[in-house]
Parts: sequence; C-alpha cells; structure tokens
Amino acid sequence: MSEGFSGVVRLSDIDDFIAPSQNCIIPMTALPTSSKGGIKLGDVGNDAEAPLVSIKTNKAASSTLASRQKKSVKITLNDCLACSGCVTTAEAVLIEQQSGDQLIQALAAHRAASLCDRRIAVVTVSPQSLSSIAASRRLSLTEAAQLIIAFFKQAGADYVMDSSFARTFSLLATFQEFLDVRQSTENADDSSKRPIFASACPGWICYAEKTHGQLLVPYLSKVRSPQAISGALIKNYLAKLKGVDASKIYHATVMPCFDKKLEASRDDFLVPGTDVREVDCVISTVELSELLDKAGAIDTLAQTPSLDWANERWLSLVDSEGNVIGHGGGHSGGYADYVMYRAIRDLFHLTLDQVSISKIQRNQDFEETTVSFGDKVLLRIAKAYGFRNIQNVVQKLKRGKCNYDFVEVMACPGGCTNGGGQIRAETVQQRAATLGSVNELYDSIPVVDPQMHQDAQAVGADWLGSLQSDIAHTLLFTCYHPVNKTILQQQTIKW
Repeated sequence: MSEGFSGVVRLSDIDDFIAPSQNCIIPMTALPTSSKGGIKLGDVGNDAEAPLVSIKTNKAASSTLASRQKKSVKITLNDCLACSGCVTTAEAVLIEQQSGDQLIQALAAHRAASLCDRRIAVVTVSPQSLSSIAASRRLSLTEAAQLIIAFFKQAGADYVMDSSFARTFSLLATFQEFLDVRQSTENADDSSKRPIFASACPGWICYAEKTHGQLLVPYLSKVRSPQAISGALIKNYLAKLKGVDASKIYHATVMPCFDKKLEASRDDFLVPGTDVREVDCVISTVELSELLDKAGAIDTLAQTPSLDWANERWLSLVDSEGNVIGHGGGHSGGYADYVMYRAIRDLFHLTLDQVSISKIQRNQDFEETTVSFGDKVLLRIAKAYGFRNIQNVVQKLKRGKCNYDFVEVMACPGGCTNGGGQIRAETVQQRAATLGSVNELYDSIPVVDPQMHQDAQAVGADWLGSLQSDIAHTLLFTCYHPVNKTILQQQTIKW
C-alpha cells in the first residue's frame, strides 16, 4: 500500500523528483545542548537487527547510553523528512491506524455507544473518489453515491457528506487571500506579489516544508484543504448545532490519495484548545472499494438519506434530488481557474469578452495562462502537476523568474482523479482508459459557483459570519512550517 503515497512522501523508491539517497541525514537531536554529541542515522547494511540509529556522544555520556545503543528508536511520521532514505515503517503504522478495518470497527463502536450516550459519526467523501468508485463498478454517479451512503449508514454512520461542500469555503477563502495579498503588496515591487501556491495537496505541502521550507513556505496559501475544512465543519459547527462535544463526534474521510492520511495527522488540525483530531480516520478510494467488496450486496433503498432537507442538505453526499454537485476548473478543485475568472470580474471589473486569455500547454501536466487587457498583462496563472513540473517551478522561483500570480500545485501527475489512492487497472492501457472514464464522470458533475451556493452561503453566515471574522481566520486558515533538514526541533526519544 505504500505505493499509494505520492512520490514525495514515500520512504523509498522516490525517483520522480530526486535520485534515491544512500543515507538519511540527521533527522533529530535528542541530547541536551550542552552535550557535544548528537544522533545520526547509521548504516543498517544487511543486518536486520542493526539499530536504526547510531549514537555519538562524549565520554561522560557514553557509559550511560552504551546499553541503549542496540535498541531501536521509533521515528514518528512527523520526524520523517521524506528524503527517500528509508529509516522507519511509519507509513505502515499510519495505514494500520487509518485503515478500512479500523474505520468499520470505529463506526460499530459508535453505534453501540450511541445507545446510551449521544454521539455522531460522519463520513466525508471526495468527488474524485466517488467518480473512481462509479467508473470501476460501471455505475452512474448517483448510483455510486447511493451505494456509498447505504454502506456507511449500514456500518453505523449518521451522515455521509460531500467534500465539495467544504471546498466551496476553501475556494472562497482562497480568493479572499489572493485579494489580501495583492492589496498588501500594492505599492511594493511587482515581484514580491508572486506567486501564491495552492496548498490543498498534502504531498506538495510535505515537499515544500521539508525540502525547500525557507524558500517555499512564505508563498504557500494558508487556506485549509477541503478535507481540513470538513473537519472544522463537523467538529465545530455540527457539534454546536447538535449540542454535542467534539470528542463525541467521529469523523472519517474517503480521499483519492494516501497523503491525506498525513494531513489528518498534523497537529495543526486539532480542535482548538484540545487534543481532539478534526479528522479521525482517512481511507483511500481503493480501501473503500475493498470494503464494498467484502460487504457484498447492499440494499441502497433501505438506507436512503433521512435528513431535514431545509437545514441539513449540506450533510449529504447528494442533494434532495439525488444529484452530486461540484466545481469547475479541472480535476483537482479548480483553484487556479476560480482565482482567475473571479479576479477578472471582481478585481479588474471586466467581462470575459473584454480580456484576452492565452493558454500554453508546456506538457500534459503543466499549463500557463495569461490574462491581458489590451497590451497590459493582468494575471499569470499556472497549473503544475507531478514533481518534475514542480521542480521546474521551484527552479524558476530560485532564479527569481517565477512571475506567476497563482499556481495550482498537485503532487500527482494528472491531478487528484489520478491520485495514488484511486482504483487502478492492471495494464498501462487499461489504466489510461480507467482514468479517462473517471475524468469523464468527474467532468459530468454539475458545477455550482461558490458565491451562488445557497446552502454554503447560509451555513457560512451562521457559522463564520464573514471570511474576515476571527472564527473564519481560525478554522479556514492554517500555517505551514519550514523544516530544517539537518536539525529538527529537539525530540523526546522513548527507548
């Protein structure tokens, strides 16, 4: 299953953007600063029993640590530098903690506990995953949605919702951030405005933080991903609506990539002031497919949504007519297109027939778009998918020639419909056909303008007030952190 992670977060066989390294660099320091020693990874060679780390220290400390030297140090996922020097099985541990079996067990436990204690269980499903399930089972999107709803409700979920609802807030917040950045740099040198990198892809965030942290993090959008905003919606807004403590709500997601498991594990996405995670479990599309196979026949008619449609439409994977909704602009959320088209209208106060939009497809996964008004260039937008294209963007940034205003970045070639957690065919030809079917289904989802999404507008007004409110700042935005690749913050090691 480790192959499901995007290249940047795999712990071996990373060849999409950098040659595999021979040894991991120093991942942590654990000795007091007064010590002249430190910890670095050793060469395990062919000895399966060799320690994961070797310890160099001064003579005074060496006798104390001698007996410990042969014991393994557990390096957590947060310690991993994603540098391809394989030092830990954190991926496997994470998959065990966030797996389909764990999800089913948690939903069953929720159902049992709910008999004597008020609890809520919610599963959020991405439209990319929905499209993959539909394509693999030769169903319509509505049929696939009904199947997924019935399966999770049968397993113990109270609500099965669409991550596109949270993406509506993510898109709105992204454009607001874009405006704020432009206004704050209005009188500055033109190059200081550029670029803003979309931050919805956790594989890209892992790469940005751990590989070029000082360079890239200042340019990352601070807007949360749809999964993270879904977590805030459930553990904050729904908790208040239902009068239930966040700790008594179980929230799982179905996503097209394994990297989302990493995102859910970040301490940035805890319920404020608690140690409660906003997303308790993440499973991939292929893991959901395996669960559906195990379940066998599912009576979809017996598990139709039972909602108060006047107030709870946002808590369903489909609307009252059984339809799925989405956003335009490609298969990865449409961030670049949304910023571009709304900027034309709301920033420059122009119509589409007044501007010239020029697109250049550098390769299959790299697209540049220039918006001009007469002889004046108004915007430069790009989409960069896959780490070869990301590396090109990084090199441009290093040379001071990255003159884009906004870049939609995704770790996976082809974007989110081609995520590592999607259902794969056996051969290359079959995979291409399968991806074509998934993309076709995804493209058929009716598009709703975030500003015209009545349910989102109503929930947003009740939950946040406005995008400038304090609660919006806390729950729609986050911070990313540059990681020094040679010395991380001091870690506590348990022997």
